[in-house]
Amino acid sequence: MVGGSNGSIQLQLGGTTATVAYGCTDAAFASALNSFRSFSQYGISVVRNIYDSNRRIINTTTGASKIDYVVSIRLLRPNSTLNERFNVRNINYTGTFLQNAKTAHSPLISGSFGLTIGGITIRFKNSTNLPFNIADYDLQTAIRTSAALFLSMV
Repeated sequence: MVGGSNGSIQLQLGGTTATVAYGCTDAAFASALNSFRSFSQYGISVVRNIYDSNRRIINTTTGASKIDYVVSIRLLRPNSTLNERFNVRNINYTGTFLQNAKTAHSPLISGSFGLTIGGITIRFKNSTNLPFNIADYDLQTAIRTSAALFLSMV
């Protein structure tokens, strides 16, 4: 959401509708998404980021120029639900609501991936390419090591 200060957003998927208030908490946004039958069993999580006009993260919607809701879905939804259209409508909202384009995806079965957290690129065995089947312990260690290395340089 960009440039708003009040109103609400209506989310619609299939025949189900959920409405969230402008600047609602990440928990409220996740709850609205989890109300959709085709999302509820897939573990949705949401992170809300609020920005001021200088693109700095702030903690309140007062003076916000942009609010992002970053939605993560932990499990791949079945093919029967992948083609459902997700609609977003503004209700008494004066700003602009931007929705990122849908990206096709499938389970990762080989290869590698990169991971950046808070501007820190995670390295594993001196590489930014993390193997698709990295063990949870190795990933935790890589995150801790990368963060410690970053903090030692600050």
